Amino acid sequence: MMGIPRKALGELNSPLDITLLNRFAKHTELNPKNPVYQIMCMVGEDIVNYLRSLRQRLDYLKEHGQYWSIETDGEPIQALFLEKSDMLAEDPSFGVYAFIESEGKENEVQALVCPDRRGGGYGLSRYNDNQRLDFSQIESHDEVRFAHKRGFVAKVSTTDPTRLKELLKRAVVKIGN
Repeated sequence: MMGIPRKALGELNSPLDITLLNRFAKHTELNPKNPVYQIMCMVGEDIVNYLRSLRQRLDYLKEHGQYWSIETDGEPIQALFLEKSDMLAEDPSFGVYAFIESEGKENEVQALVCPDRRGGGYGLSRYNDNQRLDFSQIESHDEVRFAHKRGFVAKVSTTDPTRLKELLKRAVVKIGN
């Protein structure tokens, strides 16, 4: 029903899932003192907390996210920029993919520019592994602290939007016909 091959679905099982489901299936009734009951409560709490925090994050991104259009020699690159804030400090990219999809922009956005949670600066990354960007092309730039050899991500020291846009532009590659 989900379009996932049976083999792949089986590979997604974890020993924890199997153990918890087996223990849960052995009971006809659970009470608050039972460890399985307690774990099921924890799972439920985590799901509810996730949904609440996701809703808050989506609302925040709607209000504060900025879409950039970066001019190139060919078709412009579209990027989602998130300014540094306390709301984003712990997990800057949380909810970003869900936000882009909720905005109907999953076929328009090629890059993400999110605060780097490990220090100053930003992380530049390809959205949905878009091949129009190769951040390994900018690895020797002074403001680039790290660029993955496969080109899908770079960490930069600059926080200036103009410089960030320039680095995105330099990372654009021409895709052959």
